[in-house]
Amino acid sequence: LQSPEKGYPSAATPSPDPSEDPIGFIEAVLERLKTDVGVLAEAPVVAAFSLLYDTDKPAYLRLRQRAKLQNKDCEHEHAL
Repeated sequence: LQSPEKGYPSAATPSPDPSEDPIGFIEAVLERLKTDVGVLAEAPVVAAFSLLYDTDKPAYLRLRQRAKLQNKDCEHEHAL
């Protein structure tokens, strides 16, 4: 991922428009998923996954799998 200074998403600041780079947007979101399980329910994240589902199924499936694995890790780290 490139730096936010160049207008590209980073792990700390995902792009506000997932339609510009849905893969980069979701990759940045996966970093946030480490500490914020709710990020997957945010409207821009759902929109990015929907766009990939319609336009690039292999990328959608790969990122979906990464999100599932990351979410599993998040559950274990924060279990009470």
